[in-house]
Amino acid sequence: MNLLRQIEDVKSVFLRGPTYVSSNKMKGSIRDLYMKGWVPISLEFKKRHGQGSYDEIEEALSKLYEYSRRHHIQKDKVMAVIRTVIPLLERIEIESIRNGSSIEPGTRESLRRVLGEKGFSRATGYVDKAETEFSDGKYDETCIQSRIAIEEVFRQARELHSGRAVRRGTLPNHLDYFKKEGLISEAEEKLLRYGFYGFLSEKGNHATLESVSREDAQLTLSLLYSLTQYVLVKVGL
Repeated sequence: MNLLRQIEDVKSVFLRGPTYVSSNKMKGSIRDLYMKGWVPISLEFKKRHGQGSYDEIEEALSKLYEYSRRHHIQKDKVMAVIRTVIPLLERIEIESIRNGSSIEPGTRESLRRVLGEKGFSRATGYVDKAETEFSDGKYDETCIQSRIAIEEVFRQARELHSGRAVRRGTLPNHLDYFKKEGLISEAEEKLLRYGFYGFLSEKGNHATLESVSREDAQLTLSLLYSLTQYVLVKVGL
């Protein structure tokens, strides 16, 4: 979300600034945030995310715009608004990722209910952790927790299907079982093993040398939601 990045840029500028700001450049940064960053996308934003989310962002950013028209701006007031609006946009972004995956609106809640009913408590804990890390801007940890969550979902699904305890195992181990049991095709197995798991292994590994961007974390969360739905369907849950 470019708007979120713009707000974070403004935040970094004001963090370094004095207590009272009169610089035209600094005031211009929040005018541009509203007029060039927010106004051009606001109608589409309302259409996609609803009146409630629109009203929250509009109220916050219009307040910043009003500050920019004053001779002096109190930095603490600007930072207070920014600290309010960043979590709002991050929450909306996470919802967009959920709804932008193959999961229909509302399905995520159904998935979590099934996971809870079937004893996937460890998996849901990792899902929660992945979302929290994303909100905190810790994109490498988002990928790590998402990978662990996916492996845990597959492990538990395998355990329930086989009726036997499965203590550990990576996703490829579980895929071997699913393929042997005829739950997935060869094409599905290859896609999961070399496509999805290859990506997750690169981005969701504590020892990785790969750079991890916000977009990587977004994709990883989408995979987490979609693959959770996928494996539950495969074992009839």
